[in-house]
Amino acid sequence: MSILQHDIMAQTQGNTKAKASTLAKVSIVAALTLWGGGGN
Repeated sequence: MSILQHDIMAQTQGNTKAKASTLAKVSIVAALTLWGGGGN
């Protein structure tokens, strides 16, 4: 998931507005990770 995280960080640095979208994505990813049993 490092690629996804890197993309999110790039978006955050690009636009401050992307921060809200980033938080939403992070929440979704975190939720999926928890529900998926942390299949990393």
